[in-house]
Amino acid sequence: MTTTVSRLKRRMKESLRAAIAGGARLFVKIVPFRVAVILKEHLDLTEKLDYDKHDIFLSIHSSIEHAIRVHSCKREPETIDWLECSLRGGDVLFDIGANVGAYSLVAAKFSRGEARIYAFEPAFSSFAALCRNIAINHCDGCIVPLNLVLSDETSIGAFHYSDTRSGSSLHSYGINRNCKGQLFTPAMKQPVLSYRLDDLVRIFPIPVPNLMKIDVDGIELAILQGAVQTFKDQRLRGVLVEIEPESMHRGEICDFMALHGFRLLPASKQGVANAIFSRQTHDA
Repeated sequence: MTTTVSRLKRRMKESLRAAIAGGARLFVKIVPFRVAVILKEHLDLTEKLDYDKHDIFLSIHSSIEHAIRVHSCKREPETIDWLECSLRGGDVLFDIGANVGAYSLVAAKFSRGEARIYAFEPAFSSFAALCRNIAINHCDGCIVPLNLVLSDETSIGAFHYSDTRSGSSLHSYGINRNCKGQLFTPAMKQPVLSYRLDDLVRIFPIPVPNLMKIDVDGIELAILQGAVQTFKDQRLRGVLVEIEPESMHRGEICDFMALHGFRLLPASKQGVANAIFSRQTHDA
């Protein structure tokens, strides 16, 4: 019974969404095109992120941002706790797979602009949203958005989109396989710039991070393998990696972290499958 009701609700939502989209397309055809352009240019929708300590707003350009991204704190309370407990004034945070920037913005506001956040996001629509969100929250002085992939190679490779809307996820780099190792048909394929993290901090004036958050839907291990020298640097204190339960590389990721002096903290049942690692001290 519950399943039937859920399906009915989902179909009703889909029908309503289709009707609204159809009405919008009809409206654009009826009014002069220049009027439609002006309306689109000035239709600036924003919604408050569900973070209770500071006012943070997200620019809304897709139903994904409205339904998912504005609820990022509720969806991943463990990530918020980790940021608030680990981030110090003057720290450098790498937000790898930043999407539209919810957690980068939380880090910026929580540190009162004293932390430096490098937000990596290769998807063009989410990167545009990330930049808009940095602007409307006046965080351009502490968040550096970078439109590239981090992996185990410095090159140009193929980025496979599961969905081209801003706020979407489950994309892949290199091969069109999802985080479960299954092939999928991409909505779009695009060449993107990829860097090994070790190369990035060597070539450019980018400091070694103190904290690193990785949420990339499948290439977590490749990112680590491209950052061996970075992980040897004692300035890197903590790492949060979102690893799906079905991931083929969970064991290898944990082995890599242990080899480089990081211990896996006790798991939390809240939120998604986050693995939190902390560098072991000599007296631990």
